Amino acid sequence: MKPTKSIKIKFLNKIIGAFIALVGVTSLANAATLTVDNKTNAVAMYSSLQDAITAASSGDVILVAGSATSYGGIIIDKQLTLIGAGYKSDTQIGLGTTLSSIAFHDGSANSSVSGFVTGSITGGKNASGIVVERCQITKYSTGSSGQTDNEMTFRNCVFISPQYTGSTITASFYTPSQITLQNCVFSVSSWYSDHVLNSTLATSNVIFDHCLFIGGKFTQDQCEGVIVSNSIFINSRANGATNSSFSNNITDGTQIFVANTNTGGNNLNETDPLFSNESNNVFEYTDDYRLQTGSPAIGAASDGTDIGIYGGSYPFPEGGEGEYLMAASPKIPQIYEMNIENASVPVSGTLSVQVKAKKID
Repeated sequence: MKPTKSIKIKFLNKIIGAFIALVGVTSLANAATLTVDNKTNAVAMYSSLQDAITAASSGDVILVAGSATSYGGIIIDKQLTLIGAGYKSDTQIGLGTTLSSIAFHDGSANSSVSGFVTGSITGGKNASGIVVERCQITKYSTGSSGQTDNEMTFRNCVFISPQYTGSTITASFYTPSQITLQNCVFSVSSWYSDHVLNSTLATSNVIFDHCLFIGGKFTQDQCEGVIVSNSIFINSRANGATNSSFSNNITDGTQIFVANTNTGGNNLNETDPLFSNESNNVFEYTDDYRLQTGSPAIGAASDGTDIGIYGGSYPFPEGGEGEYLMAASPKIPQIYEMNIENASVPVSGTLSVQVKAKKID
């Protein structure tokens, strides 16, 4: 995250409302941009995200403002870039962007989604090249059996299961899906009912790299063909998969990664990764999962970087301090504060505004 900058600019009275509606997100170049805001009296182009998707052309960018009200469930059936305000927003309005569900349908290949809270994500037929990053997600499924070319990548996402519901976080990976999860956090509530991978279906081509698993089970029996590398398990039952590969992982328990039909090596059992601040074996946004000096995870990944979410090619982005430390903001410039400097403005006059913004890496 780059240092903040404060600038003074003047806006015409008639456009300042649109600017306020989109606090926290700014436009991307070289694409048509549609704006969505469902707050009362907002002046964005659309109040319904699904309406904006329907109106958009392939390749367009849709910016979705933070709101206290969910935008409901959406279906993406063309190549689009959707950017929300984040799942924890430290802008003045402090509102994230929430969706009940996201479904990728035929035609959505090479779409990307960033900066949302969503209850579920479903991949569909020909949903290839999909990238989901910096989102908070409850459940993911590749869709119904027999669907093909379902290729999705998750980066810097936080997967959180509802407490004690018996639900899975990432469920129902159907062959021949290719699912890659990089530098993601998985927080599972219950050891006895919740798990990261669904046990009822054999899985294949599912890759976890530089991830963090906190609580619950990684998988139950009958999941196979899973690759897990350079990841940390805290208070989590790491074993259960078969015909899978575990390498360069750390667990604080006595789990045996390489057993039965599994392969791999360079795993550390009963090892404290020495986080900077993690005390109760439960994921908290205020926890600090960066590594202390002397951590056995430093430089121990297969790629020579650190084991865990701060290593690899996509290190987990550091947010603000306190409750925003683990909040990965969308990777675009963000306006987080705007103050109006003149108390009144005549008709057709100008409004003097001081804006503070920051570049998000």
